[in-house]
Amino acid sequence: MNAEVKSSAAMQMPPIFPTDLPTRLKGVICHELTPRFAPGAFLGAATLLGLMVLTVMPGWAAVKHWQGDVNGNWNTAGNWLENAVPVNGDELNFSAATRYTITNNIAGLRLDRIVFTGGGYLVRAREWR
Repeated sequence: MNAEVKSSAAMQMPPIFPTDLPTRLKGVICHELTPRFAPGAFLGAATLLGLMVLTVMPGWAAVKHWQGDVNGNWNTAGNWLENAVPVNGDELNFSAATRYTITNNIAGLRLDRIVFTGGGYLVRAREWR
């Protein structure tokens, strides 16, 4: 029986990854084990670039059309066809409307342009720039 134990011990295979591998490879760079492309790094860089572009680029100007259904104030969303008040850089179009006495009551508003295609408007403002 002792002979069988000796022969089976003699036939054991060494481990696939030796336990002293980190010691033997200390200071050695194995390029085969280093990934050439890290998808997570690319996604992170793309996200960062997108946020930088959104931060630097101004918002897109919109065209707003006056209806004047609620009152004569520009800061009332219901007065605009788009149901949104003007913001800096917008273009405002005034044609035939319910109210012709209108008030720019949005402080610091800087518009791209104002177009009047209908007549008879009286425009008031807190400030003009």
